[in-house]
Amino acid sequence: MLSIIIKNNYSKIAIANIIQQILSLITTSYLIKSIGSINYSNIVLFLVTANAVLMFLNCWINPFYIREASLEYQKNKRVNETLTTIFLLLLFITLAFIIYSYIGRINFISTESLYLLFFFILAQLLIYVTKLTFRIQNQINKYIALLVGEKLLFLISIIIYFYSTNLINTELIITILTLSYVFIAILFLFFLIQNFKFKIPSKIFVRSYIKNSTFILFATIFVFFTSYEYLIIILNNSEIQKIITYLAIGYMFSNLIYMPVYWLEQLIGPKINLVFNSNNNNYKIKYYKDIGLYFLYLCFFIQLIIINVLINTNILIFLFDNSFIENIYYVVIIIFVTNSKLIDTIFSIPIFAKKFEKKVMFFNIFKAIIFLYFFLILGISSDNLIILFILLSFLQNFYYIFLNGQLVNNYRFKEEIIYLTLTLTGFLIYLYTDFFMLYSLILICLLILYLSYKKLIIIKHIDEIDKII
Repeated sequence: MLSIIIKNNYSKIAIANIIQQILSLITTSYLIKSIGSINYSNIVLFLVTANAVLMFLNCWINPFYIREASLEYQKNKRVNETLTTIFLLLLFITLAFIIYSYIGRINFISTESLYLLFFFILAQLLIYVTKLTFRIQNQINKYIALLVGEKLLFLISIIIYFYSTNLINTELIITILTLSYVFIAILFLFFLIQNFKFKIPSKIFVRSYIKNSTFILFATIFVFFTSYEYLIIILNNSEIQKIITYLAIGYMFSNLIYMPVYWLEQLIGPKINLVFNSNNNNYKIKYYKDIGLYFLYLCFFIQLIIINVLINTNILIFLFDNSFIENIYYVVIIIFVTNSKLIDTIFSIPIFAKKFEKKVMFFNIFKAIIFLYFFLILGISSDNLIILFILLSFLQNFYYIFLNGQLVNNYRFKEEIIYLTLTLTGFLIYLYTDFFMLYSLILICLLILYLSYKKLIIIKHIDEIDKII
């Protein structure tokens, strides 16, 4: 039964995400052609700053909401207690901002920009919670409408703006961006609160929420110093300011590669939480061996294809401008961070399902110390800082695999280690040799054979998860 739902919903979400990514690509291409790479870096900085703040706010939402709301919905087909907790959190954030905006001294940002940033962040939080709720309640059509709507509205707004004027005003464009997301957040909030009843969470529930989220908050503080957002903020003040535009475009292609795992997590993330809170070791092994591995290698295959297309064609000039030819290195190198996002998603679901937040926090402290030592003490160049950022992401991947080894018996993660070794080798070959194309072509041929075999068994094992839900 679940396999049929997965097939249908996966196809819907896949198509919706493809449309969403196409809309993002069209919007980015249109903006860069209209305002230029240097001006676009201002928009990148706004988005990255918002995402940096969201990192610290999201730790009070995820994994708490996806875990507890899944369990609450399984029991009584409601998420009242969990959603009430999140609404109280959003109310607290709003009140804190109002108080700060009146009594705080803000020297590094204008009042107008601060308010734009706040409303954009609040809209993003509401949209994020709404997406999670739709996923938990299996309201896939509403989820898809939200997924496509947020990108489509901004694209239409930008087209209207440039059709009506030739004025290049990045602050006005950021205002349009913010208003677009606020409108979408309010619109879908009405769907979110349908059948919702305010329920004060119990003391035990609140205590558990604060305890686990606090650990994630401390971990996030250190994650921030080795995050893509912090890297971009640093590089914005580097000798080549517009470098962040090329990194942002590379990161956009990274998101395209990441899509299959993102779709998978959207569909079965809440269910995998239940799997790892059960005692059935066989289902856990099947998640790693026959589901996780397939999607890791599928995305690796897509990554190799996209990198070769970018290197060997003029598609970047066609989509953006001529400056990308000289700076293609920055576009391609950041794509290798995709591996970190893939491992983080597939392997963090079990980690947070078993409440390993404290172990993640201690590793992130270690990783942040290394990054800050090289950046602040040794003062390495921008290029080397990017390389260090990617190498630390590989280190985190190996650690996540180590943690998952503590959650399952009789499974050694050999193929996952091979995957990481192959991707790390590809990264080093691209950096220091001229043989990346040969290396990637060999792997593409081998991956076609491997993926053809794996596809025959993946749906079978997704269906078996249904037996314990």
